[in-house]
Amino acid sequence: LVNIARAMGLDVDPDLTPGRYGLYESEARRRAWWDIWWWDAYTSTLSSRAPLIPLHAFSTRLPLDVDEEVFTSACTSAPLLSPTGKEGVGRWFGMRVRLAQLVKDINFRTSLLSSLEHPSVLLSLEHASQCEAEIKQWLLDLPPAFRMGNEGMGEESCIPPHSSMTLSSNASHGGTPPTLLAQRLDILMTTHRLAMGLYLPSLRPHSSLSSDSHYNVKHETSPQTHQARVGALTAAHGLLRSGRHFVELVCARPDLVRRKDGLGLSLCCGLVCDVHSGILFSSPFSL
Repeated sequence: LVNIARAMGLDVDPDLTPGRYGLYESEARRRAWWDIWWWDAYTSTLSSRAPLIPLHAFSTRLPLDVDEEVFTSACTSAPLLSPTGKEGVGRWFGMRVRLAQLVKDINFRTSLLSSLEHPSVLLSLEHASQCEAEIKQWLLDLPPAFRMGNEGMGEESCIPPHSSMTLSSNASHGGTPPTLLAQRLDILMTTHRLAMGLYLPSLRPHSSLSSDSHYNVKHETSPQTHQARVGALTAAHGLLRSGRHFVELVCARPDLVRRKDGLGLSLCCGLVCDVHSGILFSSPFSL
């Protein structure tokens, strides 16, 4: 599919060939390319494989946030969605692409770090803290419509209480349409899982030293390991909370929630991290 898209020239922005494509066709080509780019980023993340489309290997710009209901081939100008106007497919399309860009960029830098023969724990933690700060800032910079309360990694207030999340087929939470709520939860699950993965490498001793019991005791009781465990556990809690509410929403409005192939894997990762941390905190080597 990626090769076909490249053969069609979708990886080259239509503005680089003036006069060849009209406004509507140009936006359609951009949207087709970024849809393929998103699926490549999504599937490569789930399978832990390198994406087929490298970063900066194309010139196609992001599509505009247009009003899908009125944008047709007859339009001479793009009917843009206002920042405070209604939400639609166009705005979420761009938002999920920007979310995938964040994931792809951080995963790329993390893979560079893991390519070192023996990256130090301090170097890994410094990278994790820096990337987590970028995720927090990305969440703070979200348009108001996609923010979930007081946004922040690991904050209890970022998800409404369980009792207030009961949804019916004709009701929405706090006046928020269920579709928009699903999109917000999608963003939270993705960012929490991304943050959790940043700290996991710091919790694994080097394989060559894994049989050294003295090293393992020192590793488990170090301040760096404690910092990594707290970071991973905080993100895992946020992931599980977001996933629980996402499942509730799926049960109430399955017609409004797109297929989420990585939901089970994400929740499993969060659960394993929680259980693992619980075992370690109850062990004689925990802080």
